[in-house]
Amino acid sequence: MYSGPGGWNDPGLMIAGLLSLSDKDQPATTELTDAQGRTQFNMWSMLAAKLIISADPRTFSAYTNETYTNPEVIAVDQDPLGKQGRRFTAAGNSTSPGEVWGRQLHNGWALLFFNNNGTKAIDIECNSACWAQTGINPNQKVNVRDLWKHQDMGSTNGSYTVRSVEPDASVMLKLTAA
Repeated sequence: MYSGPGGWNDPGLMIAGLLSLSDKDQPATTELTDAQGRTQFNMWSMLAAKLIISADPRTFSAYTNETYTNPEVIAVDQDPLGKQGRRFTAAGNSTSPGEVWGRQLHNGWALLFFNNNGTKAIDIECNSACWAQTGINPNQKVNVRDLWKHQDMGSTNGSYTVRSVEPDASVMLKLTAA
């Protein structure tokens, strides 16, 4: 019997490497780029969704295997607070192109910076209006960790910018009290 704080999202299976598209006359296959596959994994983790993979793991490239076994991003997905992430900014709705998504965790926040313009690398900023949606005091220092580089990125307060995010790519950060 379920006794948690809420339900879990189910956007469906994650596409690992190949997406089969077919019409009645001829099947076709379109390959996802590594950036698109990792962005999908990041987004599912921000949405607190089930991480169900739709392909045979024995056929994964090293990059795909690294994507689906990243313990830091899986921890975001499975955070015990169970809160779903939400979009803080969207292209055209802020001073920064791209999107920033945020998810409250039991011990901080996860931020996802997503370049959805598809044409060039861009800088994506979580400015003061974006930052305010976390509820973190803009004067409070927080530690920033890049969950894909497995690297601490220093500390900040009130805003954060990720530089040169490639098309269809995303960067996931975790913010914790300094």
